[in-house]
Amino acid sequence: MKKKQCTQIELCKYLDVEAPTITRTLTRMEEMGLVIRNDGKDKRERVIKLTEKAYEMFPKWREAAQDLEIEAINNIDKDELEIFNSILEKMMKNLEQ
Repeated sequence: MKKKQCTQIELCKYLDVEAPTITRTLTRMEEMGLVIRNDGKDKRERVIKLTEKAYEMFPKWREAAQDLEIEAINNIDKDELEIFNSILEKMMKNLEQ
């Protein structure tokens, strides 16, 4: 896994989440030793980087997410999932406007 970093603003845009929500979440993650926040190019910019602890935990998180997805889509056929995903994409586009 390639180690990357991004700014807090980039993370907000990527996740489509408001800045205060990201700030609170990153504060908790920093307290847990999962991220490091450093000053960026100016005082307003914060650069986010995952810690080694986060990279070590990532496989467990991925497995848990995959297990949850399998449980969530149990007994739903492929056609139904395609319809659901199509509708969800349209809803997201509506909210972006």
